[in-house]
Amino acid sequence: MADGTMHAWSVTGPGPLDGGPLRPVRKPVPVPAADELLVRVRTCGVCRTDLHVTEGDLPVRRRGVTPAHDPEAEAVPRPLPGILRIAREITRTVRAHV
Repeated sequence: MADGTMHAWSVTGPGPLDGGPLRPVRKPVPVPAADELLVRVRTCGVCRTDLHVTEGDLPVRRRGVTPAHDPEAEAVPRPLPGILRIAREITRTVRAHV
């Protein structure tokens, strides 16, 4: 993230999984609004619905979508009062559900 980009897997064109519809890409790191929190995803799962989108069984709502489900993530610190306390709670909650 030092260069302002992140690694992701993106649906380049829906199709059978053995045809390679998911490709590794670099995307810009999103810039959170004042009331949002940026998290760094370490790992995540992919659910069957994600695979239906990848394979073209369900419509892709956004071009280049990155399928992801139940992330294991950590908050990216920002110099705002109280944000780390909130971030730790969110991270703990996300980890409890993975």
